[in-house]
Amino acid sequence: AQVAEGMAEISRAGFGEAETLAMITPVLQTASIEHMSLAEASKIVTAAINQFNLTAADAPHITDLITKASVISATSVRNLGTALGYVGTLSTMFGRSAQETLAVLSGLAKGGIDAARGGTGLRAVMQGLVQDVPKHTRVLKEMGLTYAQIDPSKVGLIGALQVLKNANLDNSRAFALFRANAATAAMTMINNLDVIQKYNLALNDAEGTTQRMALTATN
Repeated sequence: AQVAEGMAEISRAGFGEAETLAMITPVLQTASIEHMSLAEASKIVTAAINQFNLTAADAPHITDLITKASVISATSVRNLGTALGYVGTLSTMFGRSAQETLAVLSGLAKGGIDAARGGTGLRAVMQGLVQDVPKHTRVLKEMGLTYAQIDPSKVGLIGALQVLKNANLDNSRAFALFRANAATAAMTMINNLDVIQKYNLALNDAEGTTQRMALTATN
């Protein structure tokens, strides 16, 4: 019954029969690891696939990234799924990958900003970098920067954070550059940037994580 429920949830997300069959194994593995229903696991996996414009064939890859991110940051697949619900689609619009997004969300979780707060925080920072920061040329100039140096479309999100950290971004300047909710999240990212970069590298080796952990969970 649970398998049928999970397959029905995948189908409701707009996937055909062959795609559903291709996705059900990584969904089953995710559910096993997290002790969640197949319906819930299906929602997390299908949402992530849709958010990052992936296909059913990418289901093992996206589940591996989410599972590995949850392990290395001591958050949960459920919380990361919640966070992605707030920022996944925007990340894709801004050209950011699932891996980079999950690395930053994991860093935020490490800094105590998890689940919905992590997703909304990252969304606010990304929007701020594109919409608000370019307006504050005076503050950037005081930091010895031009916007081109922190434009995430050119240097990436993690790259932009590194430039801001190297320019000694502090709380007062963060609140001058960003709106309040984005400033807090931005400083959490800056303060945990070494961890975020470590997580991003760790996610390069995510392949097979879900399968291995599911085997452990069932033994």
